[in-house]
Amino acid sequence: GELPGWQAYPSLFLLADNNWAASMRYRAKGGSDAGFYIGSGLVTWAFWVLSSVAGQVIGGGIPDPKRFAIDLVVPAFFIAMLVPNWKGRREAVGWGVAAAVSVTASYLVPGWWFIVIGAVAGALAGGFADD
Repeated sequence: GELPGWQAYPSLFLLADNNWAASMRYRAKGGSDAGFYIGSGLVTWAFWVLSSVAGQVIGGGIPDPKRFAIDLVVPAFFIAMLVPNWKGRREAVGWGVAAAVSVTASYLVPGWWFIVIGAVAGALAGGFADD
């Protein structure tokens, strides 16, 4: 169901990619307890803050973070979350377009804009594929 704004908007404070994906998986399996979203959001927030502090304190002491493949953690997490959420070929359109456009855009635009461009392209492709 739909939440009124006074409930929905404050919940956005807890929204992050990982707990959204976990909550969608929980809901797809029949779960409907908002406590799952709130709990996973609070854990994510706490871990984010503690990790940021740790990164600030000890991050400068790591001469080459790529040596430890830390930059691979986020893509690996998303792949691990996408696989169980696979429902069929129809979703491949949005996912494929998002991947192709973001990789292409990463060579054409500065900074991290390729993420936004890929996400918008994938969302549009997925939306049109549903029609």
